[in-house]
Formats: sequence, C-alpha cells, structure tokens
Amino acid sequence: MTINSFGNNFLRDIPPHEAFPPHHHPLPPHLRHNQLQISFDAQDWEILCRVFGDEDTASAAARIISMSPPEMKVTAFQLIDLIKESE
Repeated sequence: MTINSFGNNFLRDIPPHEAFPPHHHPLPPHLRHNQLQISFDAQDWEILCRVFGDEDTASAAARIISMSPPEMKVTAFQLIDLIKESE
C-alpha cells in the first residue's frame, strides 16, 4: 500500500484481480462411455443369450452396454458376475 502526500491511503495500490479457477464440470455420459471398456467372453455371451432369450436381443443388449456410461457398464458387469456365482 502506498500513501499519497496528503497522508491518507486514498491512492492505495489495488491488488491484482485473481483469476477464477478453471471450471471442472463432470463429463456428460456421451463423453464418458469410452473411459471403461467391457468385453464379453463365451460364458458371458451364454448368460446374455439366456437372460434376453435370443442372440439378436443379446447382441443389441451388448451393444447398448458397450455404448453406455461407465456406471451402467459396472452395474452390468456386477449383474453378470452375480449370475455366474449363482450357477
């Protein structure tokens, strides 16, 4: 702070403007779906076919799971593991 010749601090130094921190918005689901890749082995494919009834519906479900956000992929993976454990 500087003091002018009148003895007051009317002409004091103003601190520089601090920049705002960068915005850290969470990634939307359409940008997060590639962060986690899931692949199905033969046993997983058999479970999908059994759960969904036929191969066409199972392949559509596998495609939807592969394009979904990571939270949905983890949920699908856990459900498939639960089905494997119950056998």
